[in-house]
Amino acid sequence: MFVHIRKTFYASILFMFVVFFNSNDVAAETAWQSTGGPEGASITSIAVDQTNSKVVYASSILGGVIKTTNGGASWISINNGLHVPGSIQSIAIDPTNNQVIYVGGDSGKRVFKSIDGGSSWFVPSNDLFTIGGGSNFIITIDPLDSQTIYVATTINGLYKSTNGGTSWIAINSGLPTSTK
Repeated sequence: MFVHIRKTFYASILFMFVVFFNSNDVAAETAWQSTGGPEGASITSIAVDQTNSKVVYASSILGGVIKTTNGGASWISINNGLHVPGSIQSIAIDPTNNQVIYVGGDSGKRVFKSIDGGSSWFVPSNDLFTIGGGSNFIITIDPLDSQTIYVATTINGLYKSTNGGTSWIAINSGLPTSTK
């Protein structure tokens, strides 16, 4: 009986060794390579298109937003309509329409929206700027309702839009004062 257990044990160890050390996945996960992003720019946010993983957006402190359509082999600036230079802190891609993208940060202290995959940007509402929202550091889109967007700001807390960014309301009720 012990001989059978020992043979099974050794066979299991050999199997794990062969699978683990010959796996391309293990090697791929531990190898990093430069993608040739912007020289000297601090990247503040990154978003990957859920329908095409080769399309990636990145934001930076001074360079606005950059985009790759080939998995990082090359990058282009997509700042038409953004207030650059200016820090963009957050990027969110609409989960139901990858052409709709939201960015926000210190660049004008507004949320910017693109409906053409980042080729051009506009401000759908001045509400956040008017009510003193501060810098927009986190933007997220409700995965079940892409018209509902949440923004976390550095001065006045949290905001919500239920119409794709056209208007915003503060949703700070119940939050501790130190989080606003």
